[in-house]
Amino acid sequence: MSTSLAVLKSSDELPANLGPELATAVDLAKAEKALSTRKAYSDFRLFKAWCDGKGAASLPAQADTVAAFLAVEVSNGTKPSTLGRRIAAIRYAHKLAGLPTDSETVKATLRGIRRTIGVARTRKTPAIAARLRAKVLLAPCEIGHCCSWGSLERSGGANWSLWMLRT
Repeated sequence: MSTSLAVLKSSDELPANLGPELATAVDLAKAEKALSTRKAYSDFRLFKAWCDGKGAASLPAQADTVAAFLAVEVSNGTKPSTLGRRIAAIRYAHKLAGLPTDSETVKATLRGIRRTIGVARTRKTPAIAARLRAKVLLAPCEIGHCCSWGSLERSGGANWSLWMLRT
């Protein structure tokens, strides 16, 4: 029986002679990640169930097995961002077990999925000086003060951040 923290799933599986110390260590290891991260890593269960149904090993998983899983998932309508999260869960399970996690086959499959589906990351327009000036001029003025550039110059540059936008 292994005493590795990576393969222990609950404190019920602990060898009796290791007692509460190892149970505490397991609880501390579980606390390493935030609850939402641990929930996301539960995607490994989906991969394990799929592997069990196919008669393939989920740990250690062959790169071709992971790639086939991704192909099935994308054919079921799973979005690339979700697939990325599932790969992260599979990678984390392998890392905890001390197994290799870096496969070009899996990376290439995910890149191909993103390219085929056409998921492009949306880029934001850069905030250029002219746009910033326009936003500042549209911002509500303080009572009794005008938001014109001339008033900033007359104030001696009291509001330095706005004055800097002018130049």
